[in-house]
Amino acid sequence: MSQEDQGFSIEQHSELGEELREMHSRFIAIGADLREAYSHESDIVIENERVIWALIGLRQKLDLVAINEFGDEGTDKYVRSGRAN
Repeated sequence: MSQEDQGFSIEQHSELGEELREMHSRFIAIGADLREAYSHESDIVIENERVIWALIGLRQKLDLVAINEFGDEGTDKYVRSGRAN
């Protein structure tokens, strides 16, 4: 099995999970700023919302990967309490 096939360590999952949570929070704040400055229907506001939903989807999928790889120890590395925040 190659290194590529081995996946992340539990520590890597934890670190990436924290980075993605921070990114998610930052994009929510950016979205609030954009909605104050631009129409809610503007392309940039809509695109920011797409990024947020993409981050949520990525975090949920990676959470499942971590749980499949590490069982209970992998729980909540990306998504806490069943929520994306």
